Amino acid sequence: MAEFVRMPQKGLTEESALLSEWHVREGDLVRPGQLLFSLETGKAVFDVEAESAGTVLKLLAAPGDEVPIKDAVLVIGEPGEEFSIEKTPAAPQSGAKPLPVPAEHPADRSSRVTEFPGAGGRGRRISPRARNLAEKHGIAVNDIKGSGPGGRIIVDDIRRLMTAAAPPRPDNDMGGQRLPVTGMRKVIAERLSGSFFTAPHIFLRAAVSVDRLMELREGISSETGTKISLNAFFMKLSAEALKRHPRLNSSWKESYIEIHDTADIGLAVSLEDGLITPVVRNCGSKGIIQIDGELKELIEKARQGRLQPEEYQEAGFTISNLGSYEVEEFTAIINPPASAILALGRAGKETVVNGDDSVEIRRMMRTTLSCDHRAIDGAVAAAFLTDLKRMIQDPARALL
Repeated sequence: MAEFVRMPQKGLTEESALLSEWHVREGDLVRPGQLLFSLETGKAVFDVEAESAGTVLKLLAAPGDEVPIKDAVLVIGEPGEEFSIEKTPAAPQSGAKPLPVPAEHPADRSSRVTEFPGAGGRGRRISPRARNLAEKHGIAVNDIKGSGPGGRIIVDDIRRLMTAAAPPRPDNDMGGQRLPVTGMRKVIAERLSGSFFTAPHIFLRAAVSVDRLMELREGISSETGTKISLNAFFMKLSAEALKRHPRLNSSWKESYIEIHDTADIGLAVSLEDGLITPVVRNCGSKGIIQIDGELKELIEKARQGRLQPEEYQEAGFTISNLGSYEVEEFTAIINPPASAILALGRAGKETVVNGDDSVEIRRMMRTTLSCDHRAIDGAVAAAFLTDLKRMIQDPARALL
């Protein structure tokens, strides 16, 4: 009996997923464990493998299609076997299971990078989305110089070529470009729009001296021989402040407010086509060096598209740091289910007037705390930010 392989649901929270690449063709004989296709959700990339043997009778979707979860994507059976597409049952998932995509490697077929024949006999590395866009517009990729990691061709490379090759527009045509809202961008839009228009945001700002924190970071980095990320310090200090002000480590649940037992802190990380928030679990019980190591590993996995759902979901508190972009200050939108997010600007030298009217130069950073006013009152948020400021200005306070 023919078997319908469906878009898997295990580990996925979205209602649909993008079919990014086929690894089989109609007529192929497949074995259990053989790769069938790759899919992309708003946050990660997965490979799907066969659970049973048979012949691929029909591919029901094309690369680039958005397929609802549990919908059939291909049919496996005996050669010449008849089947009815109209009567595909919505039975429990069978025939395939999702696998996390391993680290990218040019020779690995399960990678997000696809090899294309190129000049000189060498392969061209191209992401599935870039390949789909190129095929859609009839663009040859052989002579494109990729700007992604390791020379990989990414979507922006294809779009730049499309823009350069576009015919001149009439004088009365303002021009522009229409980008489809799919995958990660769609998820970001839905989540943050829902957060901003559902949760009444309250914003608190504070200027913080980071001189002592910088000195501590330099000392630890020198002793360990590893450059410790400032974000690891902010995660640790935030976790200590959350212990004193647990209401900031909460989630609004309509009929109740859930206070979390551990400080699971997410960090906003920019990706090629969006952002993601890898989560370091239980920061309050970990040291700076351990947090830094876990954070670096999560960021690397995020940029390779290998994060698993449990590694980026359910943060109780979030940090967004745009200091490396020379941003003075900004306000961030709360990342649900968290009730608060801390936005960090750049650290720069400023003239500061002390309480005794003396003047000195300090490295200052502007912070903005966004809170869900349904769960967190202004005074509670202010007390948290005040304690966090004191800890950043004198990190030894975190140990008291």
